[in-house]
Amino acid sequence: MNSKEIRKINESYHKEDKLQKRIITPKNYTYRVLVGVLDKYIKGKKEILDLGSGVGTLDFYLASKGNKIVGVDESLIAVDMAKNNSSVLGTDKNITYIQKNILNYKSEKKFDNVLLFEVIEHLPDDKKAIILAKSLLRKEGLLFVSTRSINAPLNRIGLTKKHDKRVGHIRRYTLEGLEKTLKDLGFKIVYKIKTEGFSKELLFSYPFGAPFVRAANKFGIVSNALNFIDDLLLKLFGESQVIIVAKKI
Repeated sequence: MNSKEIRKINESYHKEDKLQKRIITPKNYTYRVLVGVLDKYIKGKKEILDLGSGVGTLDFYLASKGNKIVGVDESLIAVDMAKNNSSVLGTDKNITYIQKNILNYKSEKKFDNVLLFEVIEHLPDDKKAIILAKSLLRKEGLLFVSTRSINAPLNRIGLTKKHDKRVGHIRRYTLEGLEKTLKDLGFKIVYKIKTEGFSKELLFSYPFGAPFVRAANKFGIVSNALNFIDDLLLKLFGESQVIIVAKKI
């Protein structure tokens, strides 16, 4: 898959996005685990670079806590929506959005944290993105990475191929393999987790899941119930997502 094809998929994917009505909370069904990780490791007001920022959902959350964010994404649709949303939600003073291929992003500025959430699986050269992130981090700065797991239950039985092609996934990862890559590129692993069980993967991968996800993101009691079920399925069948926090050394 070449860069032109990836760009086309990216724009097509973001056409389905809608304006966000409110800043997410830590109980949000879609982002609950990521928000928990961010809250654990980002203390105080930090300068954060979000590579592959999409429509900015996590940026708004971080900016609402006083952090300064630079979001970079290749999709013009996503960046325009993120800018509009940020203005409506009142976080625009703390966020700057740049429409650019993340691998072409350059800055003399260094950041406390860099985010690569659900990005590296889309890139032909994933290591280049990690090296770029490292170059933009301050000493002992933290890199946050999340990506799709090769051990996902649906993937193991061959039911993710259509979804992966539709959203532009080039590859999937093992937690151990990603950990080794980060160590080889000069990072120390601070935190790692296997997350998202069978039910979340199912709801996120197929259109029939959208109403359930919307309900869970709107109502905390639904989110709690679905997460309880997913945690049980995670233990039984394995993860669909891996997350690592790594320190630049």
